[in-house]
Amino acid sequence: MRRAILLTDGHCTGASPRPIADRMKRAGVQIDCIGIGGCREAVDEKLLRRIASRDEKTGEPRYRFIGDAQALDAHFQSLARSITR
Repeated sequence: MRRAILLTDGHCTGASPRPIADRMKRAGVQIDCIGIGGCREAVDEKLLRRIASRDEKTGEPRYRFIGDAQALDAHFQSLARSITR
């Protein structure tokens, strides 16, 4: 499986990233979005949920907000374990 991990606050200047994300998903790329920032209000969660792929089991977007470095490290380790299985 091909996979992309997007780490961003979701605020864009210029063109929307949604068309590119849609093409990637149609091509079989799984997109995990991680919204980073001091608080959820600082992140465009609506956009990131739309960009993220859907989880095959739950149907939920593969999106997660992370507000601190320790949680980010733990989440990346979890993603890495799921990739290498």
